[in-house]
Amino acid sequence: MRIRSMTDDDLSFAEECTTKEGWLSETANVFRAFLGYDPAGCLIAEEKGRRIGMCIAVSYGAYGFLGELIVVADCRNRGIGRALLEQGIAYLQNRGCHSIYLDGDTPAVPLYERIGFPHICKSHRFVGRVRGRRHDHVKPMQPSDLDDVGALDNAVFGADRRCVLNYRLLHFPKYCKTISTIKRG
Repeated sequence: MRIRSMTDDDLSFAEECTTKEGWLSETANVFRAFLGYDPAGCLIAEEKGRRIGMCIAVSYGAYGFLGELIVVADCRNRGIGRALLEQGIAYLQNRGCHSIYLDGDTPAVPLYERIGFPHICKSHRFVGRVRGRRHDHVKPMQPSDLDDVGALDNAVFGADRRCVLNYRLLHFPKYCKTISTIKRG
């Protein structure tokens, strides 16, 4: 088994993995965004030319994020997930990340805990359709909003992710909204 960097040729594999897991929000476009932002942190495990797993490690300066750790079903319980995770951690540490976060799928939590990640909170996944309503204070995000949105995100997240926010605005503008300050009586 070897671990290598993801390429554009792996995008359909990545999307296929997340689809099989029922993760509806991780599409080829999401993986393309990871590749565009931090390509060296996008990892693929393969064995005899067959792709058998993946993990995404993204550096935001002092903070890192691990996600999308999936090993194909018939290759699980062989240490592949651990190897991907450890390589992702090493990559982030080499980039200077002093704190590494992850959003763990419930079946993988024991692996994360064995490696040393503390349990901070439970992450909930909601699936369904929400019927939106128009609101006068919600507007489509504009490029001129990026600094203010980035500053708010930085205050909450703790790292500058304007590059990622800009990518989302460029590629998925219909999902990018802002809210103006509501003045009350």
